[in-house]
This record gives sequence, C-alpha cells and structure tokens, in this order.
Amino acid sequence: MAYIAVPQMLLEVTQQRYTCLEVTPSGGRYRFESLEQGVSTFLAELPVDRDGLVVDYPGLFRRAGTW
Repeated sequence: MAYIAVPQMLLEVTQQRYTCLEVTPSGGRYRFESLEQGVSTFLAELPVDRDGLVVDYPGLFRRAGTW
C-alpha cells in the first residue's frame, strides 16, 4: 500500500494483509493486518458492504448513513 501525506506530499510504502473472515449476502468481514518486515503490528476487523467497501474502520471512521 502507498500512502501520500498531504499537504507534505510525502510517500510512504507499507505492507498490509487482508484475510476474508466471512461472506454474507449483505457484505462480510475482513481482518486487516499492518505488517512490518512480515510481522503483524496492528489488527482490525473491517465490515464491508456487498460491494466490498469498508463500512466501519474502528478508531478511524464510520461511513455515514450505514447504521
């Protein structure tokens, strides 16, 4: 994954892993892992809608109009 910090315009490349935990007709859940040299440093379970778009990212955001 590549992040671009704005307004500094700094590029940061990170390793991430996504694992499908559940698939339902309305979406599903994925485990997100931030990896540092192949070792997990951060975990989060992310619910997604039927299009695979994140609905709630704990501690960061919740999509408006979804609950």
